[in-house]
Amino acid sequence: LQKISSESRSLASESKVLDTEVKKRELEVRRLSLAVSRAELDIGRKNSGISDTIKRIDKNQEALSASLFLLHLYDQESMLVTLFKNKSLSEFFTTVNNVQRTEANIDDKLNELRDDKKNLEDDKAELEDFKSEQENLRALQEVERRFLSQKKKEKEDLLRLTRGKESTFQQLLSGKKKDIKRIVVQNQKML
Repeated sequence: LQKISSESRSLASESKVLDTEVKKRELEVRRLSLAVSRAELDIGRKNSGISDTIKRIDKNQEALSASLFLLHLYDQESMLVTLFKNKSLSEFFTTVNNVQRTEANIDDKLNELRDDKKNLEDDKAELEDFKSEQENLRALQEVERRFLSQKKKEKEDLLRLTRGKESTFQQLLSGKKKDIKRIVVQNQKML
C-alpha cells in the first residue's frame, strides 16, 4: 500500500512538473509571437522608410535632369551672344546669376542624391539583417511549439498510463479502509 501511495505521489509530482513545463513553454511561445509581431511592424516601418528614400531619389533625379537641361541650354550660347541677346546689362547679369544658381542647384542635388543612395544601401542592408533575425525568431518559435506539443503529449501519455493504476490504488485503499473498520468493530465486540 505504501509503495502504491508513494508511486501515486510521484506520479502526481511528475504531472505537476509537466504542467509547469507546459506553462513555461506556452509563455515562451507567446513571448516569441509578440517578438515576431513587433519585428513585422519594424520591417513595415523600414520598408516605408526605404520607399520614402526611393521617392526622394526619383524626385532629386528629375530635378537634376531639369537643371542639367537648363544648363545645357545656357551652354549652347556663348557669353557674347548672351550679352547681345539681353536688352540691358542688368538682364545679362541676371542670366549669368541664373546659370550660377543652376550650377549650385546641380551640385546640391548631386550631393543629396549621393547621400540618399548611400542611406538607401544602408537601410536595405539593415533590413536584410533584420529579416534574418526575424527568421531566426520564427525558427526558435517553431522549436518551442514542437517542444510544447511534445510536453503536452508526454503529460497525456502519463495520465493515460497511470489512470488505471490510480483507480487500482483507490480500490486497494478503500478495501484496506473496510478491513480496518471490520477489525475495529471486532475489537470493540471483544471488549
